[in-house]
Amino acid sequence: MNVSKIIAEYLKTNGYDGLMNENDCACELSDLIPCGEDFSLCEPGWKKPCDCGDHEFHITNFKPESLTA
Repeated sequence: MNVSKIIAEYLKTNGYDGLMNENDCACELSDLIPCGEDFSLCEPGWKKPCDCGDHEFHITNFKPESLTA
């Protein structure tokens, strides 16, 4: 098992939608670490709709309220 599979399993098991970092980089579980870059600074996060018009979605480190209820 490689590192990306271990990370994907952890994210799934703990209810996360993907990874994100401070550089506005984000990836979903279905396309984890597509950039091939160093992902050591990425954090688990939850998907939310995009409101900026530049992306299809965002991954945030704040759990959406719809998932907390």
